[in-house]
Amino acid sequence: VEPDVEAHAKAAVPGADVRERGDIGADLHVAGRSREGLGQDADAGAGISASAISWVTLTPYALAGLVFGPIAGWMASKLGYKYVLQTGLIGTVVGLIISIFVVGAPNAWTLLLVSIFLGVTYAGIANIMLNGLGIVLSPADNQGYLPGMNAGAFNLGAGLSFALLFGVDTAVGSAVGTAAGYRAGILTGAVLLVLALGLSLLIPRPDEADGVPPDSRGDVEADGVAGGVAELVGVPFEYG
Repeated sequence: VEPDVEAHAKAAVPGADVRERGDIGADLHVAGRSREGLGQDADAGAGISASAISWVTLTPYALAGLVFGPIAGWMASKLGYKYVLQTGLIGTVVGLIISIFVVGAPNAWTLLLVSIFLGVTYAGIANIMLNGLGIVLSPADNQGYLPGMNAGAFNLGAGLSFALLFGVDTAVGSAVGTAAGYRAGILTGAVLLVLALGLSLLIPRPDEADGVPPDSRGDVEADGVAGGVAELVGVPFEYG
């Protein structure tokens, strides 16, 4: 085995990457469905029609991710994929927590703003960074390995979300009330995202897979983040 291939194979840690992908798939799929359900619910929600709800939730979410994706890619080139990924995950947790409070007084504008925010943090940052890490951390002789497993795990998580998170929503909603059910479903999704954030700590940096000596990885990471921030604000920074 060539040294670079062996380094990539050892550093990929596909289990952590794939488990995180499944958690994110389950969480964001049900978060989107919860926003749609809340928006259309005439009693506990905003009572928006089925023909208009996508313009308030799914379409702004997708457009926000489309617009912010290139910006996130540029940020990753300055700060590193893993750092930007974790920033996106934290931002998405914040967005879901905000969504819990939106359940109390939902309207078209609050749903729109939450959808845009989650579109930026997840579709525009976390999702793209995880795909990028899947490419750069795949074994050199099988570049499609992790991206393929990522896609499979995401779809699996999205499918299981109907059984898990909607089950929580229905059970709590039947026992306590519809609004409480929405909150419980979103909160469960937020917990899964926190788990995904913890799993992201097991994902190695691309420079670790490229053979950077262990005793210098801390310096590389510190320089990468500090230098990236300096470049973002236009301040000169001396690496090393």
